[in-house]
Amino acid sequence: GSCCGVCYGFRTDTGASNMKQDGRYLPAAGDLRQLIDAADGPSFGIDIQGRLNEWNHKAVDATGYSKKDVLGRDLVNCFIAKEFRVGVKQVLDLALTGKDTTNFGFSVVTRAGARVDLLLNATARRDEAG
Repeated sequence: GSCCGVCYGFRTDTGASNMKQDGRYLPAAGDLRQLIDAADGPSFGIDIQGRLNEWNHKAVDATGYSKKDVLGRDLVNCFIAKEFRVGVKQVLDLALTGKDTTNFGFSVVTRAGARVDLLLNATARRDEAG
């Protein structure tokens, strides 16, 4: 199957756990949304153009941006601190080729202009064909 985006979870520096990855890809978008919504850390998803298409309640708590505020917007250019944009983009591009990354440190800029340090865990999201 072809890659249809990237799914990733974050951990804040408080040590809260992120989405668990067991090497399997979820077969249905509904299952993925449930996993993201149930995650106990900020979790996001992007399409192959880098636009946000998933944003859970913990992401809202961490950033101050609602799901409505972010969906369809470019993750890297709109929400990642400037000095981390190149690195985050590289991690996401690798995930789109099937290469997972764990515990990549970077900062996001919140609605209030503050910075939140996170650890990125990125993995490719596959279509239903796997």
